[in-house]
Amino acid sequence: LWSDDYFIYTSDVGLIIKQNSTNLQKRQLPIQEQLEKLSEQHWNHKYYISLEDEHGQED
Repeated sequence: LWSDDYFIYTSDVGLIIKQNSTNLQKRQLPIQEQLEKLSEQHWNHKYYISLEDEHGQED
């Protein structure tokens, strides 16, 4: 569930990724594209329910 203090306790986090060229040679997607696809799969999941549709208002 969404919490009003979400950004207070989840801020100041960084991620640095070094893409290995051998992965690209094996025809694997760059990690950025893999993460984007994963995010889209979860966002567009069949069990996703818009809060606006559910409660008649935006969150």
